[in-house]
Amino acid sequence: MACAISDRIGLGISAGDELSLKTTICDEVRGHGRAIIIDDITNDPLYRAHPTPRLYGFRSYISAPIVVQDGGFFGTLFAVDPKPARLSNSNALLCFDLLAGLIALELSRRDWRD
Repeated sequence: MACAISDRIGLGISAGDELSLKTTICDEVRGHGRAIIIDDITNDPLYRAHPTPRLYGFRSYISAPIVVQDGGFFGTLFAVDPKPARLSNSNALLCFDLLAGLIALELSRRDWRD
């Protein structure tokens, strides 16, 4: 379920919308617990044939897991762009990891499972 969205590229996804996990790369982040960063899907050997970029029309992708203090997986903080972006040689992943950590701390403080 999308908790908060800034949709400047017209994906048509709003807060509260539910996406099938199997149509997302976020599901893979959940599966292995590590961030994923892709500068350009068309040049990425692991993801160029993945159905999700074609489904949603993006070329660059970044996602960081949001893991609360007790180790529970809440979800991911992610961004996509229809154009390639230089993400892997930037501070983008550090920023996403830090923000995901702050979100996790706030969720843990509020006991999000209640």
